[in-house]
This record gives sequence, C-alpha cells and structure tokens, in this order.
Amino acid sequence: MLTALVCGQNASAGPGLQQTARALYQAMGQPKSGFEPALISACQLGDLECLPARGPGDYFRLWRWLRSQDRLLLVAIGSQSLKLARRLYKMRKKGATMLACVFEDARPPVLASRDLAPVSLCICSSAFVCQAIEAAARAECVVAGPGLDLEAYESGRASSKRIIFGMGQSLQPDSGALLLIRAMSALWQQQDLPPWEARLFGAGPRFEEIMAEAEKLGVLSRLAILGEQPLAKVSGLCHIWLAPGNSPVEKPETLWAGIAAGLPVVCSDTRLHCELAWNSAAFLQVSHDNPQELARAMLEVARDRQLAGKLAAAGARMRPEIGLDAMAARICQALRTKFADKEN
Repeated sequence: MLTALVCGQNASAGPGLQQTARALYQAMGQPKSGFEPALISACQLGDLECLPARGPGDYFRLWRWLRSQDRLLLVAIGSQSLKLARRLYKMRKKGATMLACVFEDARPPVLASRDLAPVSLCICSSAFVCQAIEAAARAECVVAGPGLDLEAYESGRASSKRIIFGMGQSLQPDSGALLLIRAMSALWQQQDLPPWEARLFGAGPRFEEIMAEAEKLGVLSRLAILGEQPLAKVSGLCHIWLAPGNSPVEKPETLWAGIAAGLPVVCSDTRLHCELAWNSAAFLQVSHDNPQELARAMLEVARDRQLAGKLAAAGARMRPEIGLDAMAARICQALRTKFADKEN
C-alpha cells in the first residue's frame, strides 16, 4: 500500500487549490484507490485533518513520521507547495520517495529548473501549461486536470421572456468579446428573433474598448457588462453560453460554466477549447476570428430549440466528467501509472 502525502498550501492559497487538495485527499482515501493519504499543510484546510508544517517543532515531528514510511509518494498541490515538498523530500532516504506536482491553474507557473529538479511527474491542467513546464523540467509531464465544483451550479432558472446569451472572463485580452459585439451587430438585423441580450461577466482592462465598439455598431442597448461575479450563480440565469475567446490561459470555467449549468454552448475552435470540449456533441464550435460565423451559430441555437436541447443533453452526459471527483480520479490514475513504472 502506498502512502501518499498531499502537501497543502500556505495561507494565501485560493479556494481552487484547496478544493483540489480536498478532492485528491478524498479520492486517495477510497478503499480500492491504492493510496493511504496523509495531508500536510502550512494552514488548516477546512475540516480536514492535517499534519501541520508551521515551525521547527512541526518539522521535527514530520521528520519522525517520514522515517516510519518505507515507500512514500509526495504530491505537491500547486507551485506554492513545491518549496515545502522539496524540504520533505530532502528528509527522506535517497531512492525511497517519488515527488509529483499538480499544476491546476490555467496559467503556467514561473519556475526554474532547480525548483523542479527532484520532481518525477508533473500533472498539468492543459497542454499549454504542460509545454511550459516541460521547458523547465526533466520530469514527465501529463495533462490530467482540471475540475469544477459542480455542486455550486444551478440550472433552469432563466426567464423565458427574452433570449439571454452569457459569457465569462469577458473583459480580458483575447476573450472574444469584440468578436461577440460584431456578431451582435449581425444579429441585430434579424427581424424575426424574440428580444435578446448579451451579458458579459468578469473583470479586466477592456471595458472602455468593448463599450466603444458596442456604441459604434449600435448594439449598446443589447449589452450588459455585469463585472466579476461567480459564474456558478449567474450562468443559470442565461439561455445560451458563449466562449468565443482564443486565450491559451483561459480558465476552464469560462467554457465549462455552460455545461455545469445545463446550457447549450457555442465556443471557438481553439486548441484549448478542443482539448476541454472532448465531447464535441455538447458544443457548437465556430472560428475564433469570424463574427459572421459566430452570429450564425447564435442565431441557429436561438431559433432551433431541438438543436439547443440536443447540445444541452450532450452536455448533461459530459457534466460528471468535468467535476472535482473526476479530476481527482484522473490524477490518481496518472500517479498510479507513474509509480508502477518506477517500481518496475
């Protein structure tokens, strides 16, 4: 039986990292997982029982605990945990420990080769992150994430009085918001559509640019820029979810919020979206640089309720696979495969 040590974060850890640590810890605690997890953290992670790592006394107790383990798998959750994980790794006898790191963020961390020197396996959230890590690491890099907290999402609450298009991370560079504004201009000319509007969520530097473009093209009255809000709360208030961006560091929730909320989804055909949209039946994909194509897709889903229902049904089948439990299962499988290779 392996002993898996999941290294938690310091006090600055965000909720996403804490959710990843919790999900992985719980998955490793299953009877047939092949792991026996223990959680080490520089701060308390909710109600999970942790081995503390906050001072010299804690490190002495950890050293004694580490000496009692024959075979050990250290898993650092996020780049901020690497320093702690490497310190624990050095306490161990050479050759008795495997060190892995989970990078669940959409943006590649800034790490030097020496930071990753003892790491045997890097588990990344996307191929883009994987390529960035491979440039600095000699370790094997695989893609096995990410995941969403599906329990936070609600569906079926949107009013039927008008068609509401929703979009997340809208004010960031390469979000596709300008493409949407131009598509809205083409949609404006359709006389037989019921009332509609586009709601843009998220914070960023492109507010004035988007507002100016909407005013210039005459669609300002159909646009609502609603700022940073939890997509789990607002995506269910929409009818159709849009992800027209082409950023390689776009958060997975920007695309998956529509699936989690039970909506039909229209997205661009970028590499990241093709990677995250492995069930192509759940998405209507369009070019990331053609507003007319985006407008046609929006119009098609808005008019054709059978198509919208088909997309939503395919998304419902995909939904369990984007959750935290599925993410943790993928990470556990990657760890089992790598550890078995090392043992052999």
